Amino acid sequence: MDLQLQRGLDEAQDLFSFFSAPLNISSRIYARTASFCSERSGHFDGFDQGISFFLPNMTWIQPVGWVHAMISDTWAEIVLAADYTALPASMPFIAQLTADRSTFVLRAVNMANVTQQVSVQLTGGAFSFVPGSDGSVSVLTGSDPQGDNPPSDPLSISPTWTQATVFAANSVSLDLPPYSFVVGTFPVQPSA
Repeated sequence: MDLQLQRGLDEAQDLFSFFSAPLNISSRIYARTASFCSERSGHFDGFDQGISFFLPNMTWIQPVGWVHAMISDTWAEIVLAADYTALPASMPFIAQLTADRSTFVLRAVNMANVTQQVSVQLTGGAFSFVPGSDGSVSVLTGSDPQGDNPPSDPLSISPTWTQATVFAANSVSLDLPPYSFVVGTFPVQPSA
């Protein structure tokens, strides 16, 4: 396998672009979501495009599959305007809000081999974070962008989950390990 973690990080960035594209563009690329491959055991050593692999005794997914699972588990329909100017080019992110407007979702990719931090400040006053509340953070990372999940260690590169306490009504921060896709979800409330 080659570049499975890298492929997952690239896929996350592609999905950020898809989520933030205008409707007249995004409606034309829905067919792409049906093109992901599932592979049989004979493909594992020679064809690395699948997000899932199958053997007679097991099924497992690659890092790109975990990216899709992490997004599915934290689905948010509303894309928020976000300022990208203060971030390095190697760290794209997207800020979203769930349809019921109760949860803020921050998704970020760190393509660098050093830990980086993304901080988001809310402006406009429509909603605020709930200080003292706990958010949830899931992290998909590996030490090598060429890493994959072989049958001998199918969870080698898989997400871990932690909690993150919200300290301010208008900002949250996430630490992004090297070569990672990180999703933070935080409760929000309408501003008074």
